[in-house]
Amino acid sequence: ASTGAVTLTWKGNWDRDNGTLTYKVLRGSTVVGQVVRTAPFWQIPTLTFTDTGAPRGLTVQYRIQALDPWANAVTSDPVNATIPGGGPLAVDRFSRAVTGSLGTAETGGAWTVSGSNTSFAVDGSRGSIALPAAGSSRTALLSSVSALNLEVTVDLGMDKAASGENIFMALMARANNASNNYRAKLVLRPAGDVQVQLTKVVAGVETSIKSAALPGVAHSSGGVYTVRFRVTGTNPTTLQAKVWPAGGVEPLAWAVQVSDSSAGLQTAGGVGFWSYVSGSANSTPQTVIFDNLNALPIR
Repeated sequence: ASTGAVTLTWKGNWDRDNGTLTYKVLRGSTVVGQVVRTAPFWQIPTLTFTDTGAPRGLTVQYRIQALDPWANAVTSDPVNATIPGGGPLAVDRFSRAVTGSLGTAETGGAWTVSGSNTSFAVDGSRGSIALPAAGSSRTALLSSVSALNLEVTVDLGMDKAASGENIFMALMARANNASNNYRAKLVLRPAGDVQVQLTKVVAGVETSIKSAALPGVAHSSGGVYTVRFRVTGTNPTTLQAKVWPAGGVEPLAWAVQVSDSSAGLQTAGGVGFWSYVSGSANSTPQTVIFDNLNALPIR
């Protein structure tokens, strides 16, 4: 409807036993409001609610949940709404062809890479980072982007399944460099399972803050996953991440979320990628692939 506001309209439900029903409005997994309506079951009401706290510049998902007085509930299918206000911080569809670097993003400036330049390439449809040997890592950063509160989404994958040990790939936020940043990290395990971790890197030392397994998400050669990473607030900072197979249905709830107040990470910073293959891996080289980067500010 306007910057920071979304109006939802829906047809009510009906219940032969209860004339009064409660309708909860969910933005993602958060209840942002509710409407209580009394009506006979043969008169289906039309209801509305305006969410005035919607995050500007983002596409968010809404559902309506109808409940009777005994807490029996039914939840609607989701709808997406793009809230006006606030242009993107970074957008990169990797539609160019580049070798020896990642070139320049469509929005967000040039990529700065660490490690051998020969590890980086863009083939016209996606970017890639080659990890040539066990124990190798690489970083790519949009250092001209600076944000305190943002949500960043990207498709990440590997060209091979993990073998011998874990493979790690991550989105970075509040990254002034590779040594100070927050990360939403995917851990691909040789057994085929996938874990998501929220970590912090301070003065080059990485610490896992919270992690969660992803039930029903299995890794295979060439598998690609969409990662959504939200970082908001200071002292504490709230970190939230969710992961799902690219092209699939986005989960309603965050897979993992936690708060952190580490000094040095309570200021704005850039976004980027980090990847690492364990020193005991027996299937190298490995190549990280990524596409559809979108970083939006949250105001």
